[in-house]
Amino acid sequence: MSQNKPTSLLITSDSRLRNPLNYLFSVVLKHDLEVVEDADAARGIMRADLPVKAVVVHMPGRESEALEITRTVKSTGGSNIVIMLAAEQDHLGVDAFFAGADDVVVWPCSLRELAVRLFVRLGLPLDDAILQTDEGSWNARAYIADRAGLTVSEAQVMHVLYTHDGETVSRDELSLAVDARPWRYGDRKFDVHVAKLRKKLSDTFGDKVSVSTIRSLGYRLVTKGANIFDPA
Repeated sequence: MSQNKPTSLLITSDSRLRNPLNYLFSVVLKHDLEVVEDADAARGIMRADLPVKAVVVHMPGRESEALEITRTVKSTGGSNIVIMLAAEQDHLGVDAFFAGADDVVVWPCSLRELAVRLFVRLGLPLDDAILQTDEGSWNARAYIADRAGLTVSEAQVMHVLYTHDGETVSRDELSLAVDARPWRYGDRKFDVHVAKLRKKLSDTFGDKVSVSTIRSLGYRLVTKGANIFDPA
């Protein structure tokens, strides 16, 4: 875990959550994400004195345990944000709020909606990349990152480029979005990331998703409107 990144915690035994929520936290929120399956492991993380910012709890069939870990997290007295993911038939809403949950979301839900809820609860500004991106695009990005085996850094670059699908993104725009600082002349960091990203996308999706370097201007990702969920 990076000492410079906030840490968030996902408590679930449902493997289907790991890919989309890992993308949401590590790429979009830029948090380290710890994933555990039960309350005991979660308590171990909380006792490790980590600055845990957000805790997402999804424990279908183990509602009493989910409520107990929610109470435990909130009793630490920190500024932890707890979001409970509940199946529609669970009727956990009232009990979850009494246990201290800050929000309750029916799962499965829109990844974009969950992102908006997290940004609001964490007091983060909602930018155009979140407000103006359709739900299908969110799912596609998470799928691409997982299927192509992108590192967090590569996925962050892809996330920005995908937001501007078909448009050229300058190195300065990319640096501001990824590193929150202007690009420095001579810094080849993004050239290296884009080169690796280009190869992984080509190997995985063929010409359905391509990234090109536009000399002296920046980079451009093009999906050609293709259905990337079909095998390349």
